[in-house]
Amino acid sequence: MKKLFVAISVVLMSAAMLFAQGAKASNSDGKVHLTYWAPLNPSVSAVAQDYSETEFWKAFMEATNSDITFQHVSAANNNVKAEGFNILIASGDYPDIIEYDWTNYPGGPQAAIDDGVII
Repeated sequence: MKKLFVAISVVLMSAAMLFAQGAKASNSDGKVHLTYWAPLNPSVSAVAQDYSETEFWKAFMEATNSDITFQHVSAANNNVKAEGFNILIASGDYPDIIEYDWTNYPGGPQAAIDDGVII
């Protein structure tokens, strides 16, 4: 449970930095529209299809006047999670936010920055 709390805190801090940098509203509704790739935790998938259906993310999107489209792979199996990440990277079509253990990226986080995956 503590790891989940830390992970959510990191995500929130990352999202807050993005919003603080003045993300632009992409629609006339005035909301910030973002795409977010993250492995879907099995405990969440038991009750929701994606994070946008959880009370936490509903409240977060309302409080930040944002609309987040989640893209998930299952986190229940490390091979599935890794394959989903590899497909994402190979596509070259990156979402606004990627939740991933960047130490597993070939060459580490610095290589991801050098490759233009982390901006």
